[in-house]
Amino acid sequence: MRRALTFLLLVLLPAGAQWLETILALPDSFAGLVKPNCLEADSAAGLVYVGGEEGGGVTIIDGSTLERVGRLCPDAAVPAVLCVPEKDRVYCANYYGNRIDVYERSTRRHIGFVSVGIAPSALCYNPREQKIYCANSGRLGQDDSTVSIIDVGADTVLSTLVVGRGPGYLCYNPFGSRVYCACFSGRLAVIDGQTDSVVRRHSVEQPRGLCYNPVNQKMYCSTAEMPFSGIRVFDARTDTGGLLLPVRHDPGPICYNPANNRVYVAQQMGWGVIGFDGASNARVCSIAVPNNPSGLCYNPAGNKLYCSSRLSYAPTVTVIDCNSNSILATIPAHAEPGVLCHLPGINRVFCANWFGRSVTVVDGTTNRLLGHVGVGATPGAACY
Repeated sequence: MRRALTFLLLVLLPAGAQWLETILALPDSFAGLVKPNCLEADSAAGLVYVGGEEGGGVTIIDGSTLERVGRLCPDAAVPAVLCVPEKDRVYCANYYGNRIDVYERSTRRHIGFVSVGIAPSALCYNPREQKIYCANSGRLGQDDSTVSIIDVGADTVLSTLVVGRGPGYLCYNPFGSRVYCACFSGRLAVIDGQTDSVVRRHSVEQPRGLCYNPVNQKMYCSTAEMPFSGIRVFDARTDTGGLLLPVRHDPGPICYNPANNRVYVAQQMGWGVIGFDGASNARVCSIAVPNNPSGLCYNPAGNKLYCSSRLSYAPTVTVIDCNSNSILATIPAHAEPGVLCHLPGINRVFCANWFGRSVTVVDGTTNRLLGHVGVGATPGAACY
């Protein structure tokens, strides 16, 4: 495996010496991500796909050996990856290419692409209708307000819906065959999965995340709108509601715990994770974690919650016992940890370190650090 190498070349001149900085790009065949911020777990194959928002494509990590074993979409910025094992497909949102690149999951062979809107940034799968929903968030100077609906079998666009400027978050409701799309313009659009139409729009300013509660059939949307920041709660059966559960300090990532029927939200500008009861909407816990929590992930094996924190001098992943609301372990991460995912087959949790260009891996049983997998361009050796 070739590694990227940066070194200083010393040039000796007759009258003296000076330093000439030369950068040689020796691309790694399986790495090269810039700012990884996307994780997708393939539990059947025991793999984790890592995407980067500023280039480098997608790196594939073997969840057991923690080795890099493949790469998709070389050099592309890929903020979203979706694996559909039953169709033997992997879909990669090509942000600057305005398309979804399609790969055969078993062979990792590129088999085509689907043209979508400007800057695809989120993907969601509706297994009941066998459709993929792609949020086209737009870029600076190039606005978009659409969701592209893709037929998984044919890999073609079935419909393009206008939902609101800057769609950024998607969430699926399996009971109602509904897909919810939160837009940065302050709209929460409800899409009917059968008719491919927008059936309702709610007002939610500054959305930060979506989460579904199948027990009480509720949809949650975290909002950073001041002074009404918190979680908006909607009845997913009737697509009505909007009750605000107040949360201060920039509520962001949101996560559901089916064992205790609780929903958790991270205070991005604070020091806590707040939990609410799924049935009563009552606030039931406040868990202190290191400053600037940036990601949440639930592990059903052991009923644990994981929270990444971006504290500059001590980035961490905190392991929380959801029964006692106590901290079980604090794991050191690399710079700017963010999104997390759980690989259930081997019970491991992965955390993408945005600025550290790596993925931190935690054992879901022992709560111990297993290692950091480099996914960026990493220097290997130098010679003078």
